Amino acid sequence: MTKKITELLHVLGIPNSVQGFSYLQEAIANCYYHEDYMKGITKYLYPLLALQHHTTASAVEKSMRHAIELAFNRAEYTSLYDFFKGTIRTDKAKATNSQFISMCVDHLRNEEL
Repeated sequence: MTKKITELLHVLGIPNSVQGFSYLQEAIANCYYHEDYMKGITKYLYPLLALQHHTTASAVEKSMRHAIELAFNRAEYTSLYDFFKGTIRTDKAKATNSQFISMCVDHLRNEEL
């Protein structure tokens, strides 16, 4: 699963040189295997990743947000927006961490069908 997630993040334009890449990788895997994490990203997932990486939940959230912003700033407008199928608010111009993780998990699940 790690290989599929890594490939997906690369396709979406997340550079693996930023800390948020590994946090997103783990967050997507955790949510893929444990659907309940999607219901409590800030309450459960960020603190879990923070504990594993000896940092804070806010640092995890910020690193993920930074990585997602990089992807949206570097990508062609249509490629990412097509992937997110209109779920992104145009006034925000990027996906939230929760939206990004959720869409990646959905994509990986749909690939298996």
